[in-house]
Amino acid sequence: SKSKSVSMASPTQPEIHPSTPSTPSTPSTPSTPSTPSPKKAIPLLRSALESAKGNSRIL
Repeated sequence: SKSKSVSMASPTQPEIHPSTPSTPSTPSTPSTPSTPSPKKAIPLLRSALESAKGNSRIL
């Protein structure tokens, strides 16, 4: 009976394995919104660089 439960668990495990890659894919989904956020951060970085240049000019 235990061997049968193991055989039943073995097909269940492959299902868990595909779900495991899907779990990393879930973080990759937030990474997609994070991709536009760097784009928004680029102007912020540019403005920060410009302000840094202004500060360097002041210095």
